[in-house]
Order: sequence, then C-alpha cells, then structure tokens
Amino acid sequence: MSKSLTQVVTRTCGWTLFFAFTVFSYGMAAFGFAFPRVMADLGDALGNPNMAAMYYERVYRADPGAGNLYMVLDRYISAENHGKVITFAEKFLADDGYLGIIQKVNAAGEQAAAGSKLRLVSYANEDSRIKTAYIIALARTGMIFKVVDLLQGWESTADTRQPNHAFIAGFLELPSAETKGCLVRYVNALESSGGDEGLYSIDFLMIAYGLLGDSAAAANYARLFDEL
Repeated sequence: MSKSLTQVVTRTCGWTLFFAFTVFSYGMAAFGFAFPRVMADLGDALGNPNMAAMYYERVYRADPGAGNLYMVLDRYISAENHGKVITFAEKFLADDGYLGIIQKVNAAGEQAAAGSKLRLVSYANEDSRIKTAYIIALARTGMIFKVVDLLQGWESTADTRQPNHAFIAGFLELPSAETKGCLVRYVNALESSGGDEGLYSIDFLMIAYGLLGDSAAAANYARLFDEL
C-alpha cells in the first residue's frame, strides 16, 4: 500500500471514529433528556452515584416530590459531592414530605439489618445520616459558622430513636470549644431523655463519650450495648 493511500485510510478511519463518537455522545445526551430515570438507574448499576444523582435531578425537576428529592440527595451523599449535598439537604430538610420519607427508609433499613445490632445503628437512622452529611459538607466547604448555628439549633431535638451523629461529625471536622460544647449539651439532653435505654442512643453515647475522653462512661455504654 502506498504512503499516500495509507494516509487516506488513516484519515478516513479517524474521521469515522470521530463522527461515530459524536453521534453516540449526542444520542446518549438526547436519551438522557428523554429518559432520565433509566439513565439514573444505569448510573446506579455502574456504581457511579454522581451520574445517578445528575439524572435524578432531572427526574426531580420534572416531578418535584419528596421521594425524588431524596433520591437526588442520597446519591450526592454517596458521591461526596459537598456542594450538591448542601443544596439538596437544605431542600429536603424543609420539605413537607421529609418525615414520611425518613420513616420509610428507616423501616427498610430495619428489615435489611435482619436483627443485627451493628447493622441497625448503621442502616436505620436516616435522619442522622442526612444531617451528618450536611454538616460534613458545610465544614469541608468552609461554612464554619453555619455548622455551629445548626448544631446549636438541633440541641433541643434529642431523640433516643434517632440520635443525631452530626454533633459527633461537627466536633471531628471542626474541633473547637463551640462544637465540643454543642456535643456535650446534646449528650446531656439525650441522657435526660432516657438515652441509656435504647440501642441507637446507647451506641451514640458510647461513641460520644469516647470522643470526649470519658473512657469510663464510654466503657459503660459499650457494656450496655453488648447486653441488649
């Protein structure tokens, strides 16, 4: 094959690949706009939560319900996309359907845990998971004062079934007198609410006291956790 013919073949193949890729890219984009939920499912199947979240955003814009909003936030939390977590956590926490979604997710988590104590505290406290991711996102994007303001606002919401690990995350991300004070006050509120009687609160208090340096209290809660 002559040199000139080789160059023609090479150039032709290159342009063919270029046009094929261009057509494929535009085709995928068009398909994504037409069928965003299918593309979101594909993102989940590929283990790409950022991709899934992007397409769930389109689903949510077309149908702005609490369930679709949760799907967006959940995927962005998994992707650790802090800017998006902040945006959608604020929307979700203010949504009228928030509590209903939390209850459904916790019920599914309890079923998935299949009686395992460690899985229960990991799978079935979605309120805490969302608020913790929100606090971490704020801390890692430099919004220190908002972290403290939120924690102070949540101090009076101690719930032995859904203890808020955002207090632990806030202190770990931004160790200061302010975040430590918030954690201490929340611990006291949780104990006053009967925190030594439930699995979720005992787990929280065990971790919190260990972080605060009270090894005796941490060991006591660890014993209570084992005895449940």
